[in-house]
Amino acid sequence: MIQNIVRLQVHNLRALQSFTCTFDPKINEIVGDNGRGKTTILEAIYLLMTGGSFRTSVLKELISHASRGFIVEALFIKEGHECELKFVFDAGKRH
Repeated sequence: MIQNIVRLQVHNLRALQSFTCTFDPKINEIVGDNGRGKTTILEAIYLLMTGGSFRTSVLKELISHASRGFIVEALFIKEGHECELKFVFDAGKRH
């Protein structure tokens, strides 16, 4: 079981061209104006956990305009160890 996410990096996922954030192990707030990517941050985490989106079944719809694909990666703590997870969608293929 993942205990907490330490860092999230997103590239070319919806409106988030290049985004990195770090998380506090206790509590975090995601705030901002409409259309700025709050839901996309949650979608990126969901994508890493499940391999899919809760908003669409077509992963091509997640790509930022004029990009070939997207990358989502996270550093997290699992059973006391730092682990990395990366999801790459490029030219229609998952990696």
